[in-house]
Amino acid sequence: MPDGNVPFEEAIREERVEVTRHDLGERDEDSDEAVEAREERRDRLTYDDNEATAPGKVCELCGSVITAGQEARLRPDGCWIHEECPIQ
Repeated sequence: MPDGNVPFEEAIREERVEVTRHDLGERDEDSDEAVEAREERRDRLTYDDNEATAPGKVCELCGSVITAGQEARLRPDGCWIHEECPIQ
């Protein structure tokens, strides 16, 4: 694939670098492929994907045990709380 301006060995090396970058997931962020991949990822993400449960843990706000059917939230300090505390 040399274009006449680049020595053959250099063209091969550049092609290998591009293939390696693509294999590692590195690509031009403005390319059609990268834009399409971002849009697809964005479409799949919803807030429901981030639901957490902590059955058996004690809610630090109300002191009651979080059951398996209740959504929970892990705070930055490592404590679990109900998503919607039933006692408050």
